[in-house]
Amino acid sequence: MTLTLSEKTQETLQLLSDSVWIFSAFTIMAESGGFAALKNRIEIPDLAKITAIPSGILEQMLKIFHKTGFVIQHGPSYELSSDFFAVIETQGMDKIIAQQQVTFGKINDLILTARAKRMQVGWQFEDDIILQAQGQLSELVATDFIPPGSDVQKALMAPEAIFLDVGAGVAKITLKLCEIYPQLRCVALEPANKPHQLAQKNITHSSYSNRIELRKIGVEALQDIHLFDVVWIAQGFIPAKALIAGLPAVKKAMKKGAILLTYAIANDKENLANCVKNFSASLYGEVRTVIDMTKILQDAGFAEVKIISDVIPGYKVMTAVK
Repeated sequence: MTLTLSEKTQETLQLLSDSVWIFSAFTIMAESGGFAALKNRIEIPDLAKITAIPSGILEQMLKIFHKTGFVIQHGPSYELSSDFFAVIETQGMDKIIAQQQVTFGKINDLILTARAKRMQVGWQFEDDIILQAQGQLSELVATDFIPPGSDVQKALMAPEAIFLDVGAGVAKITLKLCEIYPQLRCVALEPANKPHQLAQKNITHSSYSNRIELRKIGVEALQDIHLFDVVWIAQGFIPAKALIAGLPAVKKAMKKGAILLTYAIANDKENLANCVKNFSASLYGEVRTVIDMTKILQDAGFAEVKIISDVIPGYKVMTAVK
């Protein structure tokens, strides 16, 4: 049966509403420990005790997860599907929960500020859960953005190597790199009050505080000369004026041959997924494609600008050399 235009629109609107409910059920199940319990077969009464979710609600949630392929049913018991189990084992449940927390926090804030007619461009969150969850997700920079055997990895492994984190947030990238590279020393820049406070707390409570210097400045205020071997710039969170003003300072602070690591939106077709990414980027920073970042870096005097990986759909990891 061919749907009319009106029917297609109604179906899309229904899917939009359904997706919010599915997201809510998924987040509740993840945060309550339900998915962890579902790694083994379990019946609803036992799962209700673990999650503190009423059995009647839990039954309906499990039906949703069965329809969406997250769980399979064996008579009165349920367990994770093999595909979802593999995703959890690969990504870690903590990362999956962090993704849901960040998404919910951003969307909730966006709707409330729009209703109050207070929308602004820029990353201005002060909620601990959102900031720490975003930081947890950013650990991908340390674990997945740097290909094994790459020049970036070799530079980080060098004796007395020093890393600069520009736009450090709560310092999760810096902390993860210190964990991976035992000799690495780091400088992290974070000008915003709340993220800086949380970064200081995270660093203080870690085993790496003696290897990390946290500075409450923006990139444009950097004054070091020939100090850093690798620089990470979270360019999507940095306003254009600050980025353009800061790149010469970054270049001056890098050793000759040092590597700048960043990312940009892929120059792919404008499918729905890419449109959503661009919308998100426009809210919290700048929409910069690979072409944009290549020109910005070259105009700042960097050489060998190139893509080194594409571990996140819709984005490319890039490097440039001083």
